[in-house]
Amino acid sequence: MKQLKKIMINKTKIINNDIIYTKKTYQQKILNLKLYNNFQTNLNFYSKQSIKFQDLLLNTNLNKLFYTEHMSYALEDRFSNSKYHTFDSYLTSIELIDVNILKKKFNYKYKYSMFTYFIPFLIKNGKKLNTINFIIKGISNIYDSLKYNKITQFETYSYVNQFKHYIDTADDVYNINFLIHWIINIYKPVFDVKCFNVPKIHKKKSAKTVLFKIVYLSEKNRLKTAYKHISTCIRQDNSSKLNNRITNVFLDLLLNYKKSYLYTRKMYIYEQVMDM
Repeated sequence: MKQLKKIMINKTKIINNDIIYTKKTYQQKILNLKLYNNFQTNLNFYSKQSIKFQDLLLNTNLNKLFYTEHMSYALEDRFSNSKYHTFDSYLTSIELIDVNILKKKFNYKYKYSMFTYFIPFLIKNGKKLNTINFIIKGISNIYDSLKYNKITQFETYSYVNQFKHYIDTADDVYNINFLIHWIINIYKPVFDVKCFNVPKIHKKKSAKTVLFKIVYLSEKNRLKTAYKHISTCIRQDNSSKLNNRITNVFLDLLLNYKKSYLYTRKMYIYEQVMDM
């Protein structure tokens, strides 16, 4: 009986400890949500914090040592700070994007469809937030460059005048999903080239160990193949930063159109199909 009493006492202690722990975690979640809402609704939060920090540096005479000039975009800074919060999923972090830099033209008519489908192809080491941040940063660079820079900076591109005219006159283009959808429509292939090993029976007859064949893509595989090829092209770009690689590949597709690398690749495969 004494042993049973001890066991029951230990169980009640464990249960009580679990209840206390769950209460604490629940309270912490509430605090996190309050913090999240504060960041989401208070637009001046970051500016106030930076002013406080600058005042602190001035009061301690450290401003000359620690302050450096830094040019940044509101959209990028707003999003990069979102990693300090807890989210039910990485999609909720998109709500924190500050779109003032794009003159409030950013809209999510297509919600997360094209954008979220593209993310898994570029995720590096499972860093979802960083990947989203790089995509937004790369696309923002395209908008900013075409909106505020001179057209002479894009002389190497063939269709820059047409796209810049659309940027200046249309609102839908300021939708991330719209831009990705546009790029997909430019490239989305119907045929693709696949690599396969030479069968053992034919290895003696052929000096090649690998062969290529042209395959027809079903409707459900075309979108996936397009994302896969665009992501591969982004990874192979010469730029060191992911956002710069995204900018380069997207600009090539948008501004070179039929002369872009991926579109030329698609048309070459089509020519091979026609010759068959």
